[in-house]
Parts: sequence; C-alpha cells; structure tokens
Amino acid sequence: MAKQKMRSLSWISFLLVPLVSASVLAQDAPASNMDILRDKIKADKKLLIAENLGLTESESSKFWPVYEAYQKELEAINQRIGKTIESYAAEYNARTLTDEKAKTLMTEALAAEEAELALKKKYLEKLDGVVPAMKAVRYLQLENKIRALIEFDLAANIPLVEERPRVDATKEISDEERQTDEINHGSSRHRGAGRPGAGARIYPGSGPGAGASRA
Repeated sequence: MAKQKMRSLSWISFLLVPLVSASVLAQDAPASNMDILRDKIKADKKLLIAENLGLTESESSKFWPVYEAYQKELEAINQRIGKTIESYAAEYNARTLTDEKAKTLMTEALAAEEAELALKKKYLEKLDGVVPAMKAVRYLQLENKIRALIEFDLAANIPLVEERPRVDATKEISDEERQTDEINHGSSRHRGAGRPGAGARIYPGSGPGAGASRA
C-alpha cells in the first residue's frame, strides 16, 4: 500500500510541474487544453490527499473548504514563481542577464518562498480544531513531499547562472555564434533552459527543499 501511494505521489508530482509555470507553457498550448490539464491534476491531488488522511465524514465537511482556500492562495504564489522562471529563461537564453537582474530574480524567488512559509503557518492554525493535529501535520507533509519532488525536477532542468559575454539585445546572433553557444551549453539547454519548467525553489541553482510545499 505504501509503495502504491508513493507511485501515485510521483505521478501527480510529474503532472503538477506544468501548473507552477503555466504562464510559460501557455505559450505553446491552447488555453482550453491547459484548463483541462489543470482540472485533472487538481482532482487527482485531492484524491491522493483523501486517501492518505482517512477523514471521517464530520472531518471532511470541515477540512475540504479549508483545503480549497489553501490551494487558491497557493496558486497565487505559483503564478509568481512561474513569472520568475519565465523571466530567468528569457534573460538566460538571450544572454542578457546582468548582476542587477540576477539579484532581482533571486529576491523575487526568496519572497515567494517566504510567502509560502507564511501561508503554511497560517493554515496550520486554521486547521486547528478542524481535524486532529496528527492529520493536519500529515496533510502538510503531503504538500511538502509533492513540492520536494517538483523541486527536484526543477533543480535538474534550470541551469545555473553563468557569466557569459552579454549580447546587444538589438543585434541578431550570427549562425556561428549560435552554433558555438549550442556546443558549449547544449547539455543544460536540453535539460530545460528553453523550457524552464514549472514547482522547487524556482531560481537558478536551487535544490529540492524538504520544506517546500507548492503544488
């Protein structure tokens, strides 16, 4: 049973990645398709939570409204993260990232991280009296596990900041320069620089955080 639940968790985390940076993926997919995928993922995540919490009928009537409110506020944080990823990808691929821009992106990423931590603290209090403390903690652990899996994927796909010769944004890159760049940085780009993905601390060089729980 434990292995089956872990497989379900891994599968859902794989699908949740696009949600965190939906603003990026929306460029390549029709809005209707993204909406369908988003609804499907939300339903599957809710099922996973239900299976792992074992709520009574009385607990369910009080827990799910709190859960939905949490997801709504979490989505706003996910949108911030998606925009940060999109901005980093644009600067990285265009080779226009400056020290100032890099610091700004990191500041925004940390702000999103702090906002999420504050949100978890807020809802831990809200869950007090709604479900037993053990179930409240288990719920937040599930959110953490889902996010940790997402962050692992992001850490593998988002390239580290590099000090590369910046190019004038008004000039086109020659075919020779583009070919050289692909040779030097192809591996990191194939891992996701061009598709910065979507849900782990979403900034260059980040690794999976045990306490992350955006999903």
